[in-house]
Amino acid sequence: MCPGEVFPYIAKKSLERAKSPNELAKKMLEWAKIEPVYHNPKERDKFLQDQEGGIAISNHPGFPDTLIIFHIISGRDDFKIIAGPDEYQRLNKVMPDNIILASKRPKELRKTIDLSLKHIRNKGVLFLFPTGGTDYVDSCAIKPIFQNLFTYLIPHLADEQMVHSIHVNQYDIKILHENMYGGLTQRKLAAMLCRPFSYLIEDFIQINVREKCLPAGFWKKSLENIQKQYKNSKLPINSGITKVYLDLFNIPDLRASF
Repeated sequence: MCPGEVFPYIAKKSLERAKSPNELAKKMLEWAKIEPVYHNPKERDKFLQDQEGGIAISNHPGFPDTLIIFHIISGRDDFKIIAGPDEYQRLNKVMPDNIILASKRPKELRKTIDLSLKHIRNKGVLFLFPTGGTDYVDSCAIKPIFQNLFTYLIPHLADEQMVHSIHVNQYDIKILHENMYGGLTQRKLAAMLCRPFSYLIEDFIQINVREKCLPAGFWKKSLENIQKQYKNSKLPINSGITKVYLDLFNIPDLRASF
């Protein structure tokens, strides 16, 4: 049983007692012994109070960040999540109305884009990992580069819409991974999924989270400048837009804290 399957297991156990997706998210965090430390409440308020919709993005240093992200975006009732085939199958069992399937097949990818744009134009919030999850491999963060989908969606946003950026601290996630999985056999891991994580962790583990909510116009202008700057360069435009995200959180090195 892989770490990515934890989300639906926790959700299934909490779902019957939850009255809303956000309450479900809180129960899941408690069940997983995760205590997010949110450093930017004013940015969160902008995200929750926004009436125009847009996109929410985050880094992906390890599977526990999905619980934190779910807690953030479920503060709204108009969110949808783009998920790959494996994740789609798991999450679709928990919240089928909030999931859009992402696929690399051309015909299915076109459907993903159309559904995403329709939701954004209806002033909903669309969440995606802009790296496509490529910054997380075997619990180790690697050099992240945003993929084409996020870059493609930016020009389709109205200037007054938003892009809400989330950054989950990589090192806190690493500590959580080590506490959960250090030395565990597959049998013990499976047993762990059938009961709260207090089976392995006595105290809650704090995860630092930063957020920045900016108008889509900022990102559109940034993309235009990058396209001009990289016009005669071999560097991909996605590298430039990745740097815009990292600069929001003062992360100088692509490999440092993603």
